[in-house]
Amino acid sequence: MSTSVKIKRYLLIINYLVENKKPTLKHILKYIHSYDLHCSHRTLQRDLSELRNEFGIEIVVDNTNDSYSINFDESEN
Repeated sequence: MSTSVKIKRYLLIINYLVENKKPTLKHILKYIHSYDLHCSHRTLQRDLSELRNEFGIEIVVDNTNDSYSINFDESEN
């Protein structure tokens, strides 16, 4: 897989999380697929983890409804 595809997925994930309140993995995957980028549930989970660990974007999981959001106060600049 090319690095540019991975970066495009990262940007789509961030964009979707910023524009939508607490989407589920299913919603995020559907959004990514709408751009003809196909990734699995597990790949999306890895991407979310890498956004946290590599870029300091604090992505919060709400386990009550399996939704995701960005905590801007806890994220690095």
